[in-house]
Parts: sequence; structure tokens; C-alpha cells
Amino acid sequence: MAVARMKKVTVIGWQDKADAVLAFLQTKGLLEIEKIPLSLTSELALSSLKNEEKVKELEFLKAKVQYCLSFLAPFAPPEKGLIANFMKTRVKTTYSEYRQAFNPERLDFLYRECEALEDNLADLESSLKEVQEKQKFLASWQALDVEGSRLKETEAFSLAAGLLEKKQLAQLESGLTAKKVIYDLTVVNQDEKRVNLVLIYPKTKTKQVQTVLVNLNFAAVDLSSYTQTPAAALAFLNKEEQRLKKLILEYNHKAQELAKAKPALTITLDYLNNQLAKGKALSFLAATSDTYVFIGWLEADKQAELESELKQAEGVADYFFSEPEPNEKPPVVLKNHWLIKPFEAITRMYGLPDYYEQDPTPFMAPFFFLFFGLALGDAGYGLVLLITMQLLKRRLVVTENGRDWLNLFSLGGLAAIIVGIFTGGYFGFEAAKLPAILRKFIIVDPLNQAVILLLFSWGIGVLQVASGLAIELMDSIKAKQWEEAVYDHLTQLLLLLAAAVVAGVWLGQQIFKTSSPLLLTVGQLGSKLTLAALIFFLIGKGRLLPLFLASLKKVRELGLVVAFSRLARGFLLQLLQALYELYGMSSYLGDILSYSRLMALGLVSVLIGFVINVMVGLIVGVKVGPLPLGFLLGIIVAVPLHILNLLISLLGAFVHSLRLQYVEFFSKFYSNGGQAFKPLKIETEHISFASEEK
Repeated sequence: MAVARMKKVTVIGWQDKADAVLAFLQTKGLLEIEKIPLSLTSELALSSLKNEEKVKELEFLKAKVQYCLSFLAPFAPPEKGLIANFMKTRVKTTYSEYRQAFNPERLDFLYRECEALEDNLADLESSLKEVQEKQKFLASWQALDVEGSRLKETEAFSLAAGLLEKKQLAQLESGLTAKKVIYDLTVVNQDEKRVNLVLIYPKTKTKQVQTVLVNLNFAAVDLSSYTQTPAAALAFLNKEEQRLKKLILEYNHKAQELAKAKPALTITLDYLNNQLAKGKALSFLAATSDTYVFIGWLEADKQAELESELKQAEGVADYFFSEPEPNEKPPVVLKNHWLIKPFEAITRMYGLPDYYEQDPTPFMAPFFFLFFGLALGDAGYGLVLLITMQLLKRRLVVTENGRDWLNLFSLGGLAAIIVGIFTGGYFGFEAAKLPAILRKFIIVDPLNQAVILLLFSWGIGVLQVASGLAIELMDSIKAKQWEEAVYDHLTQLLLLLAAAVVAGVWLGQQIFKTSSPLLLTVGQLGSKLTLAALIFFLIGKGRLLPLFLASLKKVRELGLVVAFSRLARGFLLQLLQALYELYGMSSYLGDILSYSRLMALGLVSVLIGFVINVMVGLIVGVKVGPLPLGFLLGIIVAVPLHILNLLISLLGAFVHSLRLQYVEFFSKFYSNGGQAFKPLKIETEHISFASEEK
């Protein structure tokens, strides 16, 4: 249960077979190719294998595929099933189909067809939009029985056609009359707000008329481009609209036919991604005119398997394995028991450990499991979560990382079931109303014994923080950093544990109003241990013992007075430093108090469920004649509300359990910095293979 041991392999072969060798190794997925250091290529007079043009060509082909998939996506038939509507489904294929999926001529044809269809559809949509805008405009002018081109001024008269607010029509007429304008006003159309009108007036009165129209916010329109009456023009546009819609429909049908190639294009996309990965790996190789050489990493326990494959590979002349050099940073693979493995997803999200560092996953897993269960705190919700995750595992084709997440939430559901059994949490029902057989298992009732749950949360907080300090202590011992182990980590750990005992006894006496002899004895012992730990802390953090021993050695050189004078000054400075470190220990109080969230989250989940059940209880008794309307209505209300409560509680349980690991636990001993092991292999981001030998 640690970071997997890695080995380095150097492979030498004939340059013209390099691509075939990498293609072969890619099907095995054992080896991560590493770029050969420049210093080594210079020393051996090697040059990088030129592969840029091939990579650019593959990237161009990939861009074509992505364009086709993006264009055809709206025309493909929708995925069936509720899950498919929310999650990306993969194209199922066989390995032989995958190898034959890439057809450059077919891809070029599809690309040109998609481009032409997109251009044609864009033009048609633009034309249709223009036609519909004209239709909308002419609809309110179709009562005008004059061709638009005839609506123009003469030598004696001017004309204004446009829109005016209906309430201002009377103001227009009164304004023109006040200006002594002789006019002809035709109202072509009107609705609740506006009127369409044509106004004819003497050209000599143009200035007066324009003043009136501007004051009334008259919106002029130009109908002179229409050689027909608005009604005739509208009839023509209606026919044009139908023609354009028919053409769009025909092109949509063509696109739908092309969309049948979407599965093949999806397979091609993954194929090109893998070819690109191989092409980029090929550029990591170094070569002479006839040979190539590359360096790679693999898991040590797979050395025999890789040796067997290399012996079969045509184009491999020689190879040898070696251990990592002290200054090298091999990629990281986490190896844990199958029960612990799902929790690796949490570690990966934070950052992988350095190759030479401990994997924190086994230490973190039991705490996360318990915290998630406490925060969700309901056996009913846990059962729903567990069943849902198992159904998703059966229905979905997911990556290894995806399986880890589904398994992680399955274990979270199991944790909630366990906690729910011992706290009486079943969909928010009161403990008193549960069957007798379920009540037998209840240890703590969160609604009536929240303080006990709070103390328990603090207790496991102390345990986790102390575990973090203990792991850091063991790391220092393994590294033979004895001074740091004893003076820094052991002092902190002992002081924390001793202070926790005293605080626990005091809280027990205050909350439970008890003065048990055993509790008093433990409290007295804890006080003495705390005092001893405090003294040890100050001596250790201040490095007072080494300072004293160093001063004794200088007594012969400097004399007793001078040596101890310097000791006094140094002692004071070091003691002040130790006191400052002691002040820093107060942050642990905040860390431990933050575990209160576990009690709060579990309590909120139970309370909301309880409130939902009370609401439903008020509805269930309602009847309309013989029909149990209230019962049906109660189910309709209860199910979505409990689902909502489950989702909110699930989010809180995950986020806050995650935070406690990252902030309160990992910060005590763990620093990430490892690079994930990324072997050259057949990646399947969009497809899934049926069971078939590669």
C-alpha cells in the first residue's frame, strides 16, 4: 500500500522500425516514454527524431474530425435513456473496427460535405430571417392598395409614411390644423399601441409638418423599394418563405444522413488522438542515421512482462533496465488494496505524492469514510446512494478514474448506512416511531443527544490531527532526521494528546455534571502529563538541551562566567522562540473545532428529512370521497423533497469531508509534487472496446 516501485528501461533499435515499435508498445500500455536529456544526446552524438510534419498532419486531420462532429451533433438522433441525457455515452466498437476506422478519403469527403452544408444552411437561414423580417414589416401595411414605389413626392406635394403612437393621432391632426396645413391623412392599420399612416401635404408646408412629426416621435418608413402593393409583396414573401423552409429541410435531411457517420467519426477521433500520442512520443526518441534509442519508465513488477514483449517486437536490437538515479523523479503510480483504491481519486485531486514520499491514501481513507457517513448520517439516503452508484457502474462505460469515483460514493453510501443504523437515521423518521428491531441498534440519537455527537466529532478530530503529526514523526525517523523528529514533531504530538485528555475530562465534567473518581484520576494524570509535555515542548522547540551541552564544552575555553553569560543570552532568545512556537500550537484548537461541521451536517440532514415527513404527514390524511388523494399527494411531495435533501446533504458531506482531509490532515505531513505515470497506450476517451484480443 504505497507508491509503486518504478524502473527505467533503455531501448535501442533500427530507426526505420521506430514507429512500428512504438505502435506495438502502445497496444501493451506498459511504458511511459521520456524525452532523452540534451546532455546525453550531445555526449553520444545523437539527434532528435524529426517528426513535426507528421504531428502537424495528424493535428490537421483531428481538427477536421472535430469540425465534422461539432457540425453533425445537432442532426444526430438523441441518445435514449435518462442517464444518456445527463452523461456522455461512448461508442462501442471492436479493436479491429478501431484499426480500420480511419479512412482519409472518406474523412475528406465528409469534411467537404459538412462545409458545403454549413455554408448553404447559413445562407438559407440568413435569407429566411431577412424574409421573415420583411413579412413582419409588411403585415401592418398590407391594407395599402398602392404600390410602394408610387409613394413619392411630386412638384407640389410631399408625402410621409410611418408609425405613430395611437394616442398621439389626435395630437397630429390638431398640430397640423394649428400650423394651417392642408393635408390628407390615411390610416392604413392600427393596433392597441400604434398606427400606420400615410400623410400627404403641400411641399410649401414641409418645415411646419416636420416640426409636428418630430415632436410626436414619428417613425418614418421607406416603402419605395416595393414595386408591388404591400399585399402582393407579402404574398410573394410568403411563397419565398415556404421555398426557403423546404430547402432548409432538404439540407437538414442531408445532414441527418451524414450524421449516421458520427460513430465512425468518433472512433476516428480516438484513433487520431492515439496516433498523435505515438507521434509525440516518437519525437522524444534520439537517433543516428541508422538507429534509435529511447528511455522509458515502467512499474517494476511489470519488468518481466515488458521483457517478453520487447523480445517479440521487430525492430528492437537491445534493451536494459536500471534503477532510478537519486536526482531523478520517476512518475508515480499508487498501489493500494481494492477497498482503499477508490480513495486514490481524492489524493489525485489534491496532487500525487513525490516518488520518494509516502502515499497518504491508506491513512486518509478510514477518516474520509467515517466523516462522509457522519455528515450524511441517514441509512435510507445511504442505501439510495449505494444502489444508484451500483446501477451507474452497470450502465456506464467509464474510465478507471471514473470507476474509482463511483466506488468512492458507493462506499460513502455504505458509511451513511452504518452511521444511520447506530443513530436511528432512516429518511428523517423519529427514532421513537421506528420498529423495535431498528431501535435496538441506536447508540446516539442526534436530535436528542447532539452534544455527544459533537464531542465525538471533536474526538475524531484530535485523532486525525494527531495521526498527521505521528506520520510526519515517522517520516523524519525514516529519514534519520533525529533532531527534527524529537524536538519538532514528538513534542507537538505529546503536547496535543496530553492537552486533549485534560480538555476531554473537563468537558465531560461540565456537560455531564459528573465527578467520577476514574474521571478525576484521568484528569489529574492528564494535567501532570500536559505539564511534562509543555516543558518537553519548550526544551525541544527552543533547542535548550543542545544549547546547554554546547555551553558546557566551552567552559574550559572561555571560563565558567563567560560561557554561562552567553548561555543565559542564548537561553532567553531560544525560550522566546519556543514560546512563539507554543503560541502557534493554538491553531490546532481551530483545526479540531472545525470538525464540529460533521455533527452539524448530519443533524441538518436529519432535521430537514424530519420536516419533510411532518409536512407529508399533514397531507396524507386528506381524502376526496373514497379516493386517498392525500396519500398520493404525499408521495408526490415526499419523493422530490427527499431527493433534493439527499443531493444537498451529499454535496455537503463530500465537500466538507474533503476539506477536512486537505486542510486539517494533509497539511500536517503531506506535500504533493509527484507526476502521474502516463504510459503510451490506446486511450479510449470517446469509445469502448468490446471484449476482443488486441
